[in-house]
Amino acid sequence: MTTEYCFLLGAGASVPAGVPAMSELYKLYLDKLTVQEVKFINQLENEVDFLQAEDKELNLESLFEVLDLITNLDNRLIKSFFGNFKEGILNYLDLVPAMLKKLKMLIRRECNIQKKDIEYLLPLMKFIHESDSLQVFTLNYDLTIETLCELYRINYTDGFDLVWKPELLQREDYDVRLYKLHGSIIWYQTERGKRLKLPIINYDKELRYFLGTELSGMLVYPEHNKYEPFKNLLNHFDQELLRKKVLISIGYSFGDPLIRQMVLDGLKDNPKLHIYLVSPSAQKIAGKYFSQYQDRLVIFNKGINEFLADKSLYIKLRALLKSKE
Repeated sequence: MTTEYCFLLGAGASVPAGVPAMSELYKLYLDKLTVQEVKFINQLENEVDFLQAEDKELNLESLFEVLDLITNLDNRLIKSFFGNFKEGILNYLDLVPAMLKKLKMLIRRECNIQKKDIEYLLPLMKFIHESDSLQVFTLNYDLTIETLCELYRINYTDGFDLVWKPELLQREDYDVRLYKLHGSIIWYQTERGKRLKLPIINYDKELRYFLGTELSGMLVYPEHNKYEPFKNLLNHFDQELLRKKVLISIGYSFGDPLIRQMVLDGLKDNPKLHIYLVSPSAQKIAGKYFSQYQDRLVIFNKGINEFLADKSLYIKLRALLKSKE
């Protein structure tokens, strides 16, 4: 069945593991900022439209992208861009490096996973064992799936073998192929552009993440999807949407316009594709983004815990797949 379905995980899939939702992460971030830094964010939110999601709430990942962009651009380019907005924005630009560092540190700290927190994912083992090579796409930075695989000796790859090796994701001898479309808290980039993953190691029967301080400022986050490894990962997602019969989306709001459009294109170009939409807000998401494909959606207005706890879930999926043969 490995060629017939795959998973897409959003922030809601990791909340039961203790990882804050994006809205909660944003609140935690604001608590770490100075008064001046908060004023800067307020001005950015008011003046730069693409920092806002369609519901007009601040998009934390868009903020991340802008802060990273400011850090890496030449001062002249920054001033030419922000000069079109209120002059006050330019007065805050010196705050950006410290703000970006705080955000990366917060994400890395809050995305740590403990063994006891992932038991709700154990029903996934059925899907893993029944598939030749289960493909899991995720928008999350955390290590929820990696922790599950490490603890239960599941052979997996995320395209890294210390260094980025995209050919690993082509191999079907892995139990799980994990595609982290928005990056990971343990992916780094050296000053020379080499992509690295610091390994998860087993120490005193606990998983620990070895973070080298010399690489603390080299996390790879999705500032530009046209660069590796993100370009490669997105290409895999695009191709699988054309091949699969079912995309099981869990805890994802489809707030990323690129991912949302890729799924819409997949529905348009692959008439066999159906979506399991799993979220407490599933009905709202379906109406907002996928109204023209209602007949190809299976709605589950519930969280991942309740969804995976359904012991007949796998049987229902097999029945759906068989009906589409």
